[in-house]
Amino acid sequence: INAEYMGAGIGPFAVPAAKNGIRVIKANDLNEFSYKALVQNVALNQVDSWVQCFNMDGRDFIRHCLATYLDPRSQGCVELHSPTGVPGSHHFVMNLPGLAVTFLDAFSYLDTRPTLPSPLIHVYLFSKDTDYRADAAQSSQCCRARRRG
Repeated sequence: INAEYMGAGIGPFAVPAAKNGIRVIKANDLNEFSYKALVQNVALNQVDSWVQCFNMDGRDFIRHCLATYLDPRSQGCVELHSPTGVPGSHHFVMNLPGLAVTFLDAFSYLDTRPTLPSPLIHVYLFSKDTDYRADAAQSSQCCRARRRG
């Protein structure tokens, strides 16, 4: 399993994932203070062998991760490490409830590679709708369509 965390903060998902056996983890936060705390937290928890920390714009981070996802020389390559196409071997976690959905367009490159197994993209978002699942589905579809068009 490979995991990428956008909006990683100080590592509340990345550090426990590493401690629970995930060995290819990329954690990103644009906020300089969060990034510094993330690096420190990863070192203090002795998971720096498995967690790479980044201080990038979210879209640039996703593009960087997708390049790794598609590069056959990379440990994170989906074609090399998931030859059966089993979904769920690669996770993108977007823990920015107010903004995460607006970054979905960064994954549009995957639409040009329909034979690749799709990564699981975990998007956290806010909803005031009583049918929050329908609201989330509509929000994500609208965002992806708006960015492509």
